[in-house]
Amino acid sequence: MRRGAVTRLWVGLGFLSLLGAGLAYAGTTRDAVAAASPQAFLASNARADGVVTTTSGLQYRVVRQGRGAKATPADLALVNYRGKLLDGTVFDETPAGQRGTPMPVGGLIPGFVEALTLMSPGAKYEIWIPPQLAYGPEGTPGGPIPGDAVLNFDVELVEVAPGAAAQGMFGPPPGGGGLPPGM
Repeated sequence: MRRGAVTRLWVGLGFLSLLGAGLAYAGTTRDAVAAASPQAFLASNARADGVVTTTSGLQYRVVRQGRGAKATPADLALVNYRGKLLDGTVFDETPAGQRGTPMPVGGLIPGFVEALTLMSPGAKYEIWIPPQLAYGPEGTPGGPIPGDAVLNFDVELVEVAPGAAAQGMFGPPPGGGGLPPGM
């Protein structure tokens, strides 16, 4: 063996051991967050930089402010979104290549309604919806959302059309969305 080869071998093995330990820790942390009770997660998340908690319990962080009038429950909104469980599982999102998904603001789960009414067109928020403002202890029958799930969304409000003027403005709603009625 060449001189120093044994040293490089030990250094390499040490590096691989540290890398493995780091990956194991990251997986354990993600699993611990997913296993935490909704109340424990939300209490911890409320202390994160930029997170605002409303009186209802909805939490949000402004990623980008929008401009113009805020959405109302009577409006139709064009929204880009990605919904995840706390373990990172994506349960629904705006289909790729689509400008946005038309949503009747007042016809959504209470936490999503509240979030959209805080936003102006062009705004982008990250939101956390507690179970009582989402699907509660039952979740969605047959999945994909389990009971007592905190929902995490990345939401961009693309456009808002006032209720009466919104009829047909964004075209027909896309079929086959992953979320049940109410979302």
